[in-house]
Amino acid sequence: LEMSGSYTDDHHLTEALGTPESVTDLMKTVGWSDGALEDRPWEEYNALWWPAAALITDAEQMTRFMVFFLNHGSIDGESLLGEALVDELFKPAEIPGLDVISTLEPIVAPRADIVAYAPGWMAHEEFGRLILEAPGAGRSSAIVALMPEEDLGVFVVTNASFDLESARLVSALKLASFEYYLGLPPTDWISVLDSGN
Repeated sequence: LEMSGSYTDDHHLTEALGTPESVTDLMKTVGWSDGALEDRPWEEYNALWWPAAALITDAEQMTRFMVFFLNHGSIDGESLLGEALVDELFKPAEIPGLDVISTLEPIVAPRADIVAYAPGWMAHEEFGRLILEAPGAGRSSAIVALMPEEDLGVFVVTNASFDLESARLVSALKLASFEYYLGLPPTDWISVLDSGN
């Protein structure tokens, strides 16, 4: 995908650019402490829970990632994955007993009847359309979300270390972005997410 400036973990970032502390344009992490924001050190997190496909990247390169999937496995006119395989990756399936989804439902999809998994994605319906997303948290909170029917992708990332407040923020921004694109009246998504409706 020519995402040569993206890294899958701290080790690869350090090999390419030096220590995280020495990279001047690397996002700094902040968090709340006694009611005030404070800088947080760049810590190693469990890569399984890193947000937005676990990439250390930038908006331009994440756009290529989203375009690749929205183009059914093609980028710059070259097919790298078969269209049938990408369609399979977008197909939601319920997985009984997977409790992590039920805890995320009120934040990821506050008005959806069901949140399911597609391979590598969480899947739900909003605005009458399928939304596939990879939310996550660690030293930041982020969401990569696709609306294939509209050929639309949204990438939201914060420098706030994970808590429910930052998770609600990225989800609200994701939903507001889709809503704006579709020309729908604006919703106060923070209130919706706070109320659980």
